[in-house]
Amino acid sequence: MLREWIAKESDILIQRNGQWKGITGGVASLPQMEDYLHEQFLKLRVQGVKVKRAWFIAEGTKWYVLYL
Repeated sequence: MLREWIAKESDILIQRNGQWKGITGGVASLPQMEDYLHEQFLKLRVQGVKVKRAWFIAEGTKWYVLYL
């Protein structure tokens, strides 16, 4: 393991403080759905509504059924 860390030293040093993995994120498989959910989320947050995980699942399912 130490050998791997030494080989990846430059990648490890540029990571943010507290970040464990060098993964910077993935590509969305359904970017249109992600954009829709983000817009709706922002509208609800402006209204002061607390949005939970269940809302994302329900709205994502509705969008998926309607548009795909």
